[in-house]
Amino acid sequence: MAASLDRIQVGSAPDSWGVRFPDDPGQVPWERFLDEVAEAGCSWIEPGPYGCLPTDPARLSDEVDRRNPRVSAGTVFTGLHRGPSVRESTWEQVSQVAALTRATGARHLVVIPSFRRDDKTAEILEPRELTGEQWAHLTKGVKLTETYGERVGCLHLKQVDPAVLADVIRDEVPFGPAVQRGVMCEAPSGVPELEPVLVAAQRLGVELFAIVEQDMYPCEPDRPPPIAVRTRTFLRSCGA
Repeated sequence: MAASLDRIQVGSAPDSWGVRFPDDPGQVPWERFLDEVAEAGCSWIEPGPYGCLPTDPARLSDEVDRRNPRVSAGTVFTGLHRGPSVRESTWEQVSQVAALTRATGARHLVVIPSFRRDDKTAEILEPRELTGEQWAHLTKGVKLTETYGERVGCLHLKQVDPAVLADVIRDEVPFGPAVQRGVMCEAPSGVPELEPVLVAAQRLGVELFAIVEQDMYPCEPDRPPPIAVRTRTFLRSCGA
């Protein structure tokens, strides 16, 4: 029987329902995401990119309170590798997201690197490889888990299909089309193994969130709920 991972709070995110953009008639409505994530047994959620869920603090709090899940963290997208100028401009986004996050009672912000290609059109926005200076900028704010474990408040749980990933790398497929090919797969069928990650996180001795993010944009509306239920069952078998 798996050891209890009692320091870890498991949740999900809009990406796991194919909700990725603030305004997209082709994706599942955010109301359906909130309804179904609660029905799947998830106690926590991240709101995803700003605008995927209501941005009025009072309304978001009301919509969440009427269902079971609570908000674990807000999400900010930025390119820290681009240096001090971008870091400064990021604060406007941070303050906006932080105000919304605080209104729901959450205390964390998740920073996700910007893509080098447009998420929808796949237009190339910058070179694939970072310069030495860009790596220096990026690593100033991003450290390894075991060295700075006390700073870790949130994990994103993802798995990839190795075979699909190999094709994606070979064909230089952008992120969006790679997701459509199924590169992000349902646990525990992909890599990396999630149980060792969760066990290592438990050993840090801190309370943290583990949010499932199986990117599935676009997807059939009826596909996410059973996957979410199976994933939650699997994570319980790991002790989380």
